Amino acid sequence: MLATVRIVIVVVDVELGLVAGQDTARATLVEAPSGHPLQAVLHHLVAADIRAMEQTAARLDLRAVASAAEAVAGARRVDICGTGDSALVAAEIQACLHGIGVAAWYWRDVHDGLASAATLGAGDVAFGVSQSGRAPETVEIVAEAASRGARTVALTAFAASPLADVADVVLLTAVPPTAGAVRHPQLLVLDLLAVAVGRLRRAG
Repeated sequence: MLATVRIVIVVVDVELGLVAGQDTARATLVEAPSGHPLQAVLHHLVAADIRAMEQTAARLDLRAVASAAEAVAGARRVDICGTGDSALVAAEIQACLHGIGVAAWYWRDVHDGLASAATLGAGDVAFGVSQSGRAPETVEIVAEAASRGARTVALTAFAASPLADVADVVLLTAVPPTAGAVRHPQLLVLDLLAVAVGRLRRAG
């Protein structure tokens, strides 16, 4: 069986920080057979992910994305940290930036992260990922980097959080309806950031 879902496509001009347009598309998914015990789960997951992505696109400050991209594109070094579920996204950010030529490192262990943050300075960037904005290890690493003069970026769902408080630039995602929908909004922001960084590095 097949199911059709609506996907919202947001087109942005990252340099200007403006939404250039929005469109919708339909995607066809292969459903589990009617009556299959996973059918309801599949529909729930798809709906939750789409809703979280739409809400993230609606609340994301594109000027903040552009500011983060400028800092990352021109950085001597980028340190990235995240724990728990956010560790997967933090590692993906490192791999993505490394792939487009940015000197980026990912730290999961708080001791390694703090040791590295202590060597950062002006011209470097520390990037913390925490959906709640309250992961103590991530907050501590980003705060240490900030104290050394590094530019700091936070990817979180909560503007009023310890991580946001120590960040120069805050990239906000939606608060997802389910725990399983956390990563996709974060990866949406990552994809947008990577496009912006790539453009700046090519232009420079």
